[in-house]
Amino acid sequence: VAALNACFGGFRLLFGDLPWRRLSGGTLTARSLSVACGVLFSLPLLLVFGALLVAADAIFKSIVAKILDFDFASLVSHAVLIIFFAWIAAGYLRGMTLGTECDISSRVRQQWVSLGIVEVGIPLGLLNVLFLSFVVIQFRYFFGGATSVILTPGLTYSEYARRGFFELVTVSALVLPLLLLAHWVLVKNNLRAERIFRWLAGFQLVLLAVIMVSAFQRMRIYQEEYGLTQQRLYPTAFMAWLAVVFVWFVLTALRGQRERFAFGAMVAGFVLIGALHIANPDALIVRVNVARMAEGKQFDALYASSLSADAVPELLAAVPRIPEPDRCIVAGRLLDSWAQPEVDDWRSWNYSRSRAQDLVRASATMLRPIACPVSSKSD
Repeated sequence: VAALNACFGGFRLLFGDLPWRRLSGGTLTARSLSVACGVLFSLPLLLVFGALLVAADAIFKSIVAKILDFDFASLVSHAVLIIFFAWIAAGYLRGMTLGTECDISSRVRQQWVSLGIVEVGIPLGLLNVLFLSFVVIQFRYFFGGATSVILTPGLTYSEYARRGFFELVTVSALVLPLLLLAHWVLVKNNLRAERIFRWLAGFQLVLLAVIMVSAFQRMRIYQEEYGLTQQRLYPTAFMAWLAVVFVWFVLTALRGQRERFAFGAMVAGFVLIGALHIANPDALIVRVNVARMAEGKQFDALYASSLSADAVPELLAAVPRIPEPDRCIVAGRLLDSWAQPEVDDWRSWNYSRSRAQDLVRASATMLRPIACPVSSKSD
């Protein structure tokens, strides 16, 4: 019994024994508790978003490192030990003084999740400060493109774009459920709270729009230098969908029509999927990279020839324009992947694969003289 009290007595003490409603009867105490809850809710958000933004930008990381130049490991270890032993002691003492039964706890029931504007506003406000600091600190090359990358010592195109883009995509994706959750738990029938939330959420979306534009800029620079791939196309399309969804969030949730948000976001998702199907991503990747090759940029023959059957027509059309030794690689891999007859069950038949096989077989006389031998598919 003592062990159970030590481990789980703290929960009953916090959520059952202590009369929080009576304690919060005073205005000062109620506000103090609200502020404490707001700060407590802010900590994990600041840690998650801060870590993503630090990973997204080297300059921001260096400045944050200077600000937080202390023994973080020791601080965390001491805090964990203090909380652990305090929890064990509180649970044990609670079992000794109150026993295993408590009439008060049996009468306390949480009816519904509802938070005031202080508890919701503090996390949103602190996140706004974090986003604003990120925008301001790196503003000297936020929209500077290639010139800013060149002028920044030790910063390459690859690090500037690839290091930051996916972290910024994650930040953008996490903001949406955060704002939806904050609006859902916000106390209802309070015009002042709703107005403050709209201002905080609106300002956060403005800052997020700047961050998203920066992410698009990073990926544009990266694609111009290194070409287009699936790993660069799909996250960019996802960011475009997020941009539309955030605009829809402003037009619905921030105007008191949150019930319309989900349907519009779903429609935007279906439109994006349809647009990707029409654009034919693998064929688009080959077209873009072949056009870059005409501008003197490098063409990744191994990657292009590893794409799906949708890329085969574009590759065949581009073979005469691809210089050696890339032409040899493309021809060899096209023959190796698509010239051999395959016996497929009718249920797994695919028009793109069937068309690719027909086109490669029809072009076999042109491909064989220039094809390199392919040792294995993993090369």
